[in-house]
Amino acid sequence: MMRRNTAIVAAACAAALAAVLALGQQPPAIPTPPPEPASSDPLELFTVMVPTFTHPRCANCHGAVDPHAESGPLEDTHDGGIIEAGGTCANSGCHTQTNDTQEETRWQTASPFHNFNGKTAKELCDMQSGVADDKNARRPDGYYEHLNTDFLIDLAFVGQSGGANSSTDPPPLHKDDFLKAARAWLNVGNKCNSWTGSITQHETFASSYSYLQGGAGSPIRVTVHEQAQRIFTLDRANGDSEVRINQGGQQTMVTVITSEGPYGPCETTITSNNRWTGQNQGAEPGGMNVQIRPDGSYTIRFSGPAEKTVTQDSGHASTNCPGAPPGPTADTTDLDWNTWRSSIHCPANFTQDPAGGNTIDCDLYDSKTNPRLKGTMVRTLRRHEDAPDPQSWMEVSTVGISRSDTGAQLPVTVVTTWDFTLPP
Repeated sequence: MMRRNTAIVAAACAAALAAVLALGQQPPAIPTPPPEPASSDPLELFTVMVPTFTHPRCANCHGAVDPHAESGPLEDTHDGGIIEAGGTCANSGCHTQTNDTQEETRWQTASPFHNFNGKTAKELCDMQSGVADDKNARRPDGYYEHLNTDFLIDLAFVGQSGGANSSTDPPPLHKDDFLKAARAWLNVGNKCNSWTGSITQHETFASSYSYLQGGAGSPIRVTVHEQAQRIFTLDRANGDSEVRINQGGQQTMVTVITSEGPYGPCETTITSNNRWTGQNQGAEPGGMNVQIRPDGSYTIRFSGPAEKTVTQDSGHASTNCPGAPPGPTADTTDLDWNTWRSSIHCPANFTQDPAGGNTIDCDLYDSKTNPRLKGTMVRTLRRHEDAPDPQSWMEVSTVGISRSDTGAQLPVTVVTTWDFTLPP
């Protein structure tokens, strides 16, 4: 809320607040920002699974051990020794916890193409992306079905090394958590790259109103004109987000006091000016998270750096009444603001009302038919509870978005546009 700098204006604000409380209302609560999610890009989503892919219980059959090698660095790591060419893991009498009559449930070393050993997260992701494409081409959701139902994978998750011995160190993720991570990665089309694009959020506020205070003997007319804007721009490329914030506003409050002086009626006019500007300069690191659900609906959460504003107060007074009028006090105030987080939901998580200024235009994500996150959202916020998420920084900022006489919140318009793709 902008500060009102004269004694008269301060009294008016106190009276307005008292009137609000007398009606049983309370000033709006500051919403708590949601926590910053952990991942956003497909490669980051896949990276959650990497410690499981590279764990000994999985890598044991995927390149870390070669039981057929007669020389080289790997044969000593196979506790069962060398298996002659043509022999199988089960036939050696060791790994017998499988159905040997079914090829898909028989313990064996993976082909070189499925070697997890020594791979980076990007290399593993590229490999699994190819496997997913192949299995999904043969049957819908084939890759996820493979992870969910393969008997050998089940044994690895309970800590079985090829079915022959138990271990106290199963993979770091529970299988349910591993499947959730796999589903999140598959929802973005099992890619291994980073979202590229931008978000622009433009908040604007303007008001002009007047009201009367005081008794019949000394009426006070207050006129308020104020406007503010904040333009937030996020650009993302190569896994990094840069944010630019441009904000500022001003308020003019004119208070006219009519008094009955010793020589008849007279007037005192007090003008208070309040101007504020944002101090964030240039590009600064920001945060962005994309969460896509199986039905193609998605949420984009984004944030910028901590912000700083400087407020400058000034004004003047004039009167035809005897004596000098009380003039506004010049002042400068520096304010620091914590990181502010906003979100985009497609489809909307609010009731669309074009007449009331609440709309969204976006299409659900589909990795094949619509591999793009793009849209425009318009919100006209008249109460804090209008937004399920804290949508407008101005709601808790230096801007005076509520009337100084009644405390009623004035509308803030928020227009958000976004456009993101996953480059090859």
